[in-house]
Amino acid sequence: MKNSKSRLLRRGNKKTDNGITSSCTGTGSSCDCNSIGMGTLPLIVCILLGIHLFSEKRSMAGWMKGLQIANMQNMSTFVSSSWGAVTTTSKTQDELAKSDKNFYSPPLQKLSLLQLSRESAQNHQQHHNCTWPFVLIDDRILLQQDQDNANKEETDQFDAWSYQHNKRKIPRILHLTWIHDDPHHGPNKGRCLHHLQAVSIQRWKKLFPNYSIFYHDDYSVAKMMQQEFWPEFPELAKVLQCVKMRNAMLIDIWRQLVLYRFGGLYVDLDEIPTEQFTEDLIPQHVDFFSFSDDNTRPSQWCFATSPGHPATYHSMLTIFQRLLEMPDISRPKLVLMTGPEALKNGYSHTFPSKDRYNEGMHYGIFNATGIKYTRKKAAVCLVNNRNDPFPYNATHNWTVAKQYEADLGAVHWTKAGSHLVDQGRGSCQQHLYEFERRSSRFPGREWIQQSQGRR
Repeated sequence: MKNSKSRLLRRGNKKTDNGITSSCTGTGSSCDCNSIGMGTLPLIVCILLGIHLFSEKRSMAGWMKGLQIANMQNMSTFVSSSWGAVTTTSKTQDELAKSDKNFYSPPLQKLSLLQLSRESAQNHQQHHNCTWPFVLIDDRILLQQDQDNANKEETDQFDAWSYQHNKRKIPRILHLTWIHDDPHHGPNKGRCLHHLQAVSIQRWKKLFPNYSIFYHDDYSVAKMMQQEFWPEFPELAKVLQCVKMRNAMLIDIWRQLVLYRFGGLYVDLDEIPTEQFTEDLIPQHVDFFSFSDDNTRPSQWCFATSPGHPATYHSMLTIFQRLLEMPDISRPKLVLMTGPEALKNGYSHTFPSKDRYNEGMHYGIFNATGIKYTRKKAAVCLVNNRNDPFPYNATHNWTVAKQYEADLGAVHWTKAGSHLVDQGRGSCQQHLYEFERRSSRFPGREWIQQSQGRR
């Protein structure tokens, strides 16, 4: 087979009908000297045409290569690193892959975790009070206050402790949350938590003594979901209009955002750790941690990432796409759209190897390093107390879950979808268009008003 360069550019001497030998340059068959009556002028035209076509191909190839590099650079904007990795988009993907430095870290933080904690406490003090069987939950914030950090800002001391002076990829932060069906002002809202749920937090404080523990109430969750804090996710405010299951689906989205922004460990509040679950279960050199659920997916109810991790980023993109394609907002397929399947998709984008769902260490894009444990390991490390017996009266018991429903007015998400029909039906895209039609910025608003006036 001829060399590709010889096919792209053919140079040679050709003899014309007049016996004149001339030099012909062309690309492919676009310039054939035999097809032209070879005088001096046609010869010059043929040469210029060949040069032009060749330069066009080179410029097109350069443009395509530049577009490819630009896409790689755009791909890299969602990750940066507090451990010294690139924070600009001046490197290509190949150059980034050769870098020995870790390539994660939070996007520019307009919202501090410490600030969020303070605002939540102030909001509770102004609007709420806790009465039995509810108790007040305070955050536990640990700072590095040694000689090297004595004069630093509180945020810097917090980061120094959380990352162990940059030795850890996943910060020593635990995120827990519970939002109420009715979060309005009043008793037993805000940072008030049922005493049976508070048992879980006390266990985490005991078994994870070196972790800062943040309890995110309704105020904290709502604050974090504001669009102004998420320029990297411009679709957020739009897709939230289609989220009608305000507890489970909202928390599905929130847990991805809180780990993408701050990093750390997220655990469902009704998962109580055993003595087998210690801080050493999350090695300091990994940037993703999870157990397996019953379908070998990463455990959405307990997983940890470094800030700005590609798994949480891709999970959010999956959530946006599936919500926008939802055919009926009153019948959301929660597991597929915002739940475990969304996290699975983000995880598989990050760790593309065939054995990524097996137990052990896994390596992925942007030098990602994850560890995944089995479902059997999870059963040893965590227990769910929802089905534990609880005294109903002097002679009968019922479950903790039933006690929750009685005291909190809360039901499991699998039973909470029946009221969604009252909030409207139709696809997410239809709902969004109807929402825009009612807004003052809708471009056809004046035309609709005029047409209605003519009827």
